Amino acid sequence: MTKNIIISVIILSLGFWLACDREIPSDFDLGEFPDAPPAPSNLRIQVGDNILNLSWDMENPASISKYFIYRSSNVQDTVHLYDSSTTTGYVDDGVQNGNRYIYQVSALSTQNIEGSSTAPVSAIAGVFSIAIDNDAEFTSSRDVFINPTAPERTAHIMLSNSEDFAGAKWLNYSNSVSWQLTDGDGEKTVYARFKDSDGNQTAESFSDNITLDTRAEIDTFYISGPASSFEPGDLIHFVLDSGEPGGSARVEISDLGRLDLFDNGSNGDAVAGNGIYKFDYVIPPNTEVAGSSVTGMFTDRAGNEAPDFYLPYLIDITSDIAPDPVALAIQVVDSVTFRLTWTQNENSDFESYRIYRSTSSGVTNIPENLIIIENRQNTTMFTDEGVIFGNTYYYKVYVYDRFGASAGSNEVFAPK
Repeated sequence: MTKNIIISVIILSLGFWLACDREIPSDFDLGEFPDAPPAPSNLRIQVGDNILNLSWDMENPASISKYFIYRSSNVQDTVHLYDSSTTTGYVDDGVQNGNRYIYQVSALSTQNIEGSSTAPVSAIAGVFSIAIDNDAEFTSSRDVFINPTAPERTAHIMLSNSEDFAGAKWLNYSNSVSWQLTDGDGEKTVYARFKDSDGNQTAESFSDNITLDTRAEIDTFYISGPASSFEPGDLIHFVLDSGEPGGSARVEISDLGRLDLFDNGSNGDAVAGNGIYKFDYVIPPNTEVAGSSVTGMFTDRAGNEAPDFYLPYLIDITSDIAPDPVALAIQVVDSVTFRLTWTQNENSDFESYRIYRSTSSGVTNIPENLIIIENRQNTTMFTDEGVIFGNTYYYKVYVYDRFGASAGSNEVFAPK
């Protein structure tokens, strides 16, 4: 009832005013309705692991109080108001990897008028990473392979040796990309960015480290103690200092073979992992070498071979082991010529065959009985043309090794 009365009063007042002999001023202004703000432009999305970063541009952002974020997680659905932002950016951490999300953004003016929305833009979050040479810790070459991990829809990858990606270009995405590290030994970092088939880039860069190690060296190599002559049962303590832990060190004794050195706190090594490799070698029984060179060898963890390090002297390992004797036979060629043949000695420390002759049985290896020295191990025949007709001669062949030990053959004779 009150409402009707008020309306009637207003109508009567207007009628009375209009009936008056008055004119409406020409400059009378009822005011203009404010324009709606334009749609934001250049809506773009950066992708990450369970995260999508939205950003956009806005003309005259000072006239905007906030932006409305519309989102849909299904391409079949229309977008719905999801959130708002007071800046020209929005981080959506409420997404799941592998799902596509569609976004539109509109602006709300300071006069509370919402403008039109952007065209829809979509993106899919995912996991990204890189590994150098299948996550190797060291490499001996500047040329490496980058092994990226990215969703199936990844189309491009950008690599750089610097964090600012200066001069970097987009490359076609591949599960293995050849790359060259910067020069100089030391730790290297490679950085990567990704871009999917929709043109969305990753929100951050990804990196991996590897140590470039292109050379190995042996600082020192020696046998502790002044000895250079040893016997079976003696202990030889080898020390090789490379300054690099994690490598492989060896010592090679000519005529004996290779021995491994250790940097693990065992086998004569006191401190593990300090780059000093050692070994306590107990000489086995029946071991003999003469004038053998001793060489230290080292391969670092990156596979680099250090130059061999030779001891400045030779070593001997002596024992009382006699060489293997040979079996001797004799043949009468004619009345003044006898031919001796014998089996071949196979000992590795062979030095010579020495043939002794006597006119009486019981030939010994005294200097007066020596008639020839043969240093060729594969020579197993000698023709004695210096006999006198009518005499009987007795022979033995002695095998000598490099340590002076000897063994005599059976005795043979040729009567006349």
